[in-house]
Amino acid sequence: MADTQRGFLVWLQDNARILLSIALVLFLLFAVYSYSKRTANTNVAQDGTITSLSDLDGESNDLTLDADVTDIALGDGSELMEGNVDPNADIDALNGIGSGPDDTQEVATETAPVEKIEEQQVVQPTIEQTASTQEGSIVVSAGSGDGMTHLARRATTEYINANSIDYLSAAQRVFIEDTLQRAVPATRVHPGTSASFENAMIKEVIQRSQDLSPAQLATYEHYAKCILEFQ
Repeated sequence: MADTQRGFLVWLQDNARILLSIALVLFLLFAVYSYSKRTANTNVAQDGTITSLSDLDGESNDLTLDADVTDIALGDGSELMEGNVDPNADIDALNGIGSGPDDTQEVATETAPVEKIEEQQVVQPTIEQTASTQEGSIVVSAGSGDGMTHLARRATTEYINANSIDYLSAAQRVFIEDTLQRAVPATRVHPGTSASFENAMIKEVIQRSQDLSPAQLATYEHYAKCILEFQ
C-alpha cells in the first residue's frame, strides 16, 4: 500500500504540469463563457421610447385624455389638448422629444462600449536541464517544469550511459529515480536549482532494483507507462 501511494505521488509530481495546463484551459473556457453572457446582456435595447401607438393601448390606436388633465403645463408653457390623439401623430412628440423650432429632434442612441478582454500571453524563457560530473557525483540543474524526480531521472540516465548499463527495465528505472529523489533533502525546485547524486548511491540503488519482487515490479510498471522517456 505504501509503495502504491509513493508511486501515485511520483506520477502526480511528474504530471503536475499537464494537470495544471488542463485546469488553466477549463478556467479560460469558463471565463470566456461568462464574458459572452455578459456581452449578450449589454446588447439588450435600453431605449424605452414609444415606437407605435399600439404600445400605449393594445386594443385601440386612440389615446384619450381625461378633461381634468388639460391644465397640465409642459416645460415650455404649452398645455395638453383635450380629446383623442391623432393616430398619425409624431411618435417623438408623444415621447416628449423635441424642443427646437420644429419640435423634432433626432434621437442619439448611445451604445455603451463593450470592453474587449485581450489575453496577454507572457512568454517565459525556457531553461534547459543540464548535468555534469563533479568529484564522484552527478550534479543536475533543473530546467523549466522540472521537479526533483526529473533531476533523479537525469542523474540515473547519466550514470547508466557512462557505465554502459542496459539491463534495467522501465519499472526498475522508476524505482531507482523514486528512491534517489527521496534520498535528496526536500527542497522546492525552480529552474536552475541543482541537486547532487553520488555515484555510489546510484550504484547501490541499481543493485537494489534487481531484488524487487514481481508484485513490486508490477506496481512500478504501472507508473512507467505514464513516462514517455521509458516507452
